[in-house]
Amino acid sequence: MYAEQTRSDLLDSARRHFTTTGYNSVTVDDIVSSIEVSKGTFYYHFSDKQAMFSALLTECLTETADTVTTAIRLLDKPGANGPQVAATSAWVYLSRSRDDRTYRELMRQAPMVLGEETYRHIDETIVLPPLVTLMETLAARHELKAGVHTHMAARMLMTMFVTANSIIAESDDPGTTMTEVADTIATMFSGIVLGDVPLSRAAANG
Repeated sequence: MYAEQTRSDLLDSARRHFTTTGYNSVTVDDIVSSIEVSKGTFYYHFSDKQAMFSALLTECLTETADTVTTAIRLLDKPGANGPQVAATSAWVYLSRSRDDRTYRELMRQAPMVLGEETYRHIDETIVLPPLVTLMETLAARHELKAGVHTHMAARMLMTMFVTANSIIAESDDPGTTMTEVADTIATMFSGIVLGDVPLSRAAANG
């Protein structure tokens, strides 16, 4: 229990430093001094500063990917409309980049800190599986157009969402940018599903 709490405290400290000072300006000493533990304690839990950033990103993406899992469960309800449920899920997913400054800052720094290959691997591990399940569920409900390959569609959607998160995170006006991004994704998504896909205003209202 103590070790778990210490790890959590280290992550909290790193999160604060990375999102206020920036990854490159933060040292291990900065992270440990904030919670009064030794550098040895840091290295007991994490191999280096990059590993800690990776853990923070994994935590964030896992929470965000859960919105897709929630959408899949909603499709079990009587009368559920697949494209509309998916659009609402996408809006919730993207909203975090607009509303959560900490999340937004981690997304902005991730490609630089981890490198494109590692960043993509984390996305493929966490974000891709629920998207594949969502596409397979829509296909089973006969809500995908003919010729759509579920796994390929999921991979392309993942790439769009990852790019969208970065665009919103880097924007000086995250709110407006998110609306533009969400409307564009909804319009593109309408090309592979049967039925109407609501744009951002309607999706936000669920």
